[in-house]
This record gives sequence, structure tokens and C-alpha cells, in this order.
Amino acid sequence: MTDASAAGSPRTVVVANVDETVCEVLARIVERGGHTAVRVTDADQAAAAVLSAGADAVVLDLGAATVEQLRALRGGGAQRGVDTRAIVISTGPANALLAWQAGADAVLTRPFAAQALEDELAASLARGDDERSARRAEQVAALS
Repeated sequence: MTDASAAGSPRTVVVANVDETVCEVLARIVERGGHTAVRVTDADQAAAAVLSAGADAVVLDLGAATVEQLRALRGGGAQRGVDTRAIVISTGPANALLAWQAGADAVLTRPFAAQALEDELAASLARGDDERSARRAEQVAALS
């Protein structure tokens, strides 16, 4: 991570949700945090949008298609896909476990406050690679 990113400078965040209204609400929360939001309402385009927009993070709603998109992003061979922080919105512990196993950097369970998304996004962007791996392993162990 660069010095600018550690200092909290604005980042590009892809917000992916098939519901346009939910996508817009999440994007506005991201923008309120000082970041640029790229809106995606087609789950099949989430990984491509992350790569083409040069995104630093992605906020996705957990569903079968988004888990596969997250796995594709992480395993697609592009360093950007590995480096991009993934904040996943989930509906419960079983789905949270799937998200952590697929490579999430943070998981929010519905319902959550807008501030929680802002906080998780900031914390995820600030974590180094070793911290990301350790946190993921810790969460998988706690939910297994």
C-alpha cells in the first residue's frame, strides 16, 4: 500500500448490487467517506469493473453470483484482483463464513449502520497483506 493510501486519501470503490436502489445507497455511503464510487448492478460485471476501474476496494452483497465473482477476482491471476479490498454484505453466520472463505476483507451482517460500512472500508484499506490473511484465517476459524 502506498503512503497516500495509508494517509486515507480518496480511493476508487466499486459498489456492486443487483438492486439499483441499494447500490445507490451503498455508493452514497462510500462517497460520504470521501471515496469515488463506481456503481455496478450486474453481478457478472463486478470483477471486470474492479479491474477496469483500478479499484482499491469493492463492496458486494453476498449471493451465489457475487461469491463466484469474488473467487474469480481473487484467483484470476491479476495482482489488482488480489490487492483489492472486499467488503461483503451478508445475511448471517453461514453466509459470512462463505464470504471469508472466498477472500473477504470485511463482512457486515444486515442490518448495519452506514457508519459501520465507512469504518470497515477504512480499516480494510489500512490493513497490510499479512494482517488481511491473519484476520481472514481468524474469522474462518471462529465461524467454522
